[in-house]
Amino acid sequence: MCHEAEVPSGEWIRQRLNQMGYRLKRVQKTKPQKVISETSAILETVKEVNQRADNDPKTLRMSIDAKATVKIGDYDRGGTHEPPPKPTTTTSSHQRP
Repeated sequence: MCHEAEVPSGEWIRQRLNQMGYRLKRVQKTKPQKVISETSAILETVKEVNQRADNDPKTLRMSIDAKATVKIGDYDRGGTHEPPPKPTTTTSSHQRP
């Protein structure tokens, strides 16, 4: 078991890292590549599928907003939720059969 007294404090860790020569440095953020080969292949496939769909009179096009956020769990409906359903039967572990 690990007790809190056995875990070194943040200040102790900072002192040891400074003693070992570690220093905070600013680093320049890297810019992602605009286009990679996989992206080009995916877009080409999408273009072909779209052309086939345009030529097929039985194809129905739908637009879906994939960037919409949906809150779930405790965060939906403004943080409120419906109370849990009441139990239909009541039993006690102290009751004798």
